[in-house]
Amino acid sequence: MLRAVNLRHNKKGEACKEANIDDCGPNPENYKIEDNVEFYINIEQLTEGEWHPYVADDIQMQFRMLDPYYQVILERVERPGTPEYEKMSTYTYAFRTP
Repeated sequence: MLRAVNLRHNKKGEACKEANIDDCGPNPENYKIEDNVEFYINIEQLTEGEWHPYVADDIQMQFRMLDPYYQVILERVERPGTPEYEKMSTYTYAFRTP
């Protein structure tokens, strides 16, 4: 079983600066044409009753802003030595809105 947690997105350079990601508030709701956007998601897998980072190289994300839409493979980011919520496998993709 998989679960997605800590989904976040922001205009490039406007990421949450809080130590606890839960203190950041909602993600931006509106993007304009040609905004540079960063998308992140943590994915965990239930193994023997415990949640562990899910490791894969084929996680996909779709983004649609009327037409056209993006469908891309997300990149895995490892961040050793970071706060507990970041120790999970994080997948990301940076793009420019059409």
